[in-house]
Amino acid sequence: MHTSVRTGAWVAGLLCALVVVTLVSATVGPVSIEVGSVADIALTALLGGPTGAPESHHTIVMSIRLPRIVLC
Repeated sequence: MHTSVRTGAWVAGLLCALVVVTLVSATVGPVSIEVGSVADIALTALLGGPTGAPESHHTIVMSIRLPRIVLC
């Protein structure tokens, strides 16, 4: 039982690290977009609803940056 708890902790930690690295990677580019805006855009895409980010940022993140990150 102790091994499964340790494995679960590792998996949770690695998933958190993956989310953080993905969000930070999506901020890098010629157009500066804050991490909070990227997170807002991604959550809006997953859950639906309005976003507070400009439409141009939404297009850049969802059409260019996140697809490139997923392909890597």
